[in-house]
Amino acid sequence: MQQRQYWWVSQGATLDESLKDSYVWAPQKNKLGRTHFHWTNVARVKKGDVLFHYADGAIRAVSVAQSDGRESRSTLREGNSNHAGWRADVDVYQLEAPLDIKAIGPTLAALTVERGPVDRAGKANKGYLFELPADAVESIAERMNLSGLPDELATVLADWKVSGDGDDKDVARMLHTFTQHLSDAHLALPSDVPLRLMASLLAKRFVILTGLSGSGKTRLAEAFARWITHSREDWALVAVGADWTSNEAIVGYADQLNGAYVHTPALDLMLRAASNAHSGEVCVLVLDEMNLSHVERYFADLLSAMETSDGSVHLHSGDATALGVPQTLALPSNLFIIGTVNVDETTYLFSPKVLDRANVIEFRATAQQMAAFLDKAGARVELFGLDGAGARGGYSRAFAGAAHSGPPALDEADSARLKDELLLLFNALADSGNEFGFRIAHEITAFMAHYRQLSQPDAADWFDRALDAQIMQKLLPRLNGGRAKLAPALWALALLCRQDRPTLEDALSQAREESGDDPAVAIENDTPMRYPMSAAKLARMWRSLEQNGFVSFMEA
Repeated sequence: MQQRQYWWVSQGATLDESLKDSYVWAPQKNKLGRTHFHWTNVARVKKGDVLFHYADGAIRAVSVAQSDGRESRSTLREGNSNHAGWRADVDVYQLEAPLDIKAIGPTLAALTVERGPVDRAGKANKGYLFELPADAVESIAERMNLSGLPDELATVLADWKVSGDGDDKDVARMLHTFTQHLSDAHLALPSDVPLRLMASLLAKRFVILTGLSGSGKTRLAEAFARWITHSREDWALVAVGADWTSNEAIVGYADQLNGAYVHTPALDLMLRAASNAHSGEVCVLVLDEMNLSHVERYFADLLSAMETSDGSVHLHSGDATALGVPQTLALPSNLFIIGTVNVDETTYLFSPKVLDRANVIEFRATAQQMAAFLDKAGARVELFGLDGAGARGGYSRAFAGAAHSGPPALDEADSARLKDELLLLFNALADSGNEFGFRIAHEITAFMAHYRQLSQPDAADWFDRALDAQIMQKLLPRLNGGRAKLAPALWALALLCRQDRPTLEDALSQAREESGDDPAVAIENDTPMRYPMSAAKLARMWRSLEQNGFVSFMEA
């Protein structure tokens, strides 16, 4: 399904104007200088979006946006030809059989859509333009008579009538909606980060965010947790302590003196996720500053549970009834874990055991991103507006379902191409003893499929962008050590990241001899890159290796 947004337009006499002049319009402010979300929503309309036009007790028309929302003056309000507003051009089609609100109002009310088009009684809310989540669109389309609509529009709406494909539709729309809500919350992030986060969590339910302090790692983790979960009880942000020396900081322990079980926020969330697993609703655990203590000391049980067949964590050996906690707890399939990492003299490095089991997303700030941030430095980040927004749109269940059912299959050509690229990278790393295992190959394949599902599938460069992300997130974090071990690997990988890359044999030969441009010089000379993000990281790692004789991914 094409990625598009759906809107409800509550109109009175302006329905006739829309039919005649083919646009929707709302003022930017009222006489008192105040604005309303249902007015500014017009500015969010994108070309290709679908609008349901409601007037006089029924949906009477459907339109397709022919332009993005933009600033526009209007003569509609009190004859003031200089009144500032928002406008989007639309092609409007009247329905042969209007859809009475009595047929859909109660269903929409039951969805409890925040800032939705109907109130608790199923009657139309006051307002102009309302965003519709996926389940609301499906409810409307299921009851709508599509006769008389153009074939293309009728096909789009008919697609919502097909039973059993709701999760696919939600996943396809999920990234666009989440990104838009992040923008509304004034959270400034590189444009590809939300996509990489979602694809990473779908491929493996454990992601590490690392990089510059104050670059938005914890903000993004909290934003996603707020957005994808139904309530505050479904997510937890836990600050890791420097004194965490055992798994008790995560799963608690049995107090032998008092005959009770000592709970932790992480354990309570795990128990809640387990109790909600049948509903498929997401729970998110955010572990902030994971490397303030040795990760393996407090997190090893959860790491093992992610890989074993039963996926269970041992809690205690006492009386489960008396303690109120089971002896073992299967790691719930609807629990997703995001860790944040700052690297300085007070923290610990991660072992390969940890890095092998996670996607590692690095946060950096470019001059361009800093300039964009400073242009909006006065905009306050408001994460509370994200609370439950994704869950109400049906994305929580869709996200958990997509993670549980596994990635969609890549087509034959993409599968063959990925096999060739992974073998090329494997052999380049194996030459210096840095090869990766089956787990990483499997998780890269899953990421690629989820990345394609979430992003624009017709983008010609999606494959290179996705594999670039995986080289960066799955292969490079494992490369830590001295010059003798890493110099050939960094050099060979840097050559394979180039558009004009040599054969594997030539790349390995040049890496052993360190002939030609080193990884940093290639970046400085603006050499065209097939995998630019990975190439830039390899350049930083090379400079660190040259200067210090040792390099770690998280310190380069």
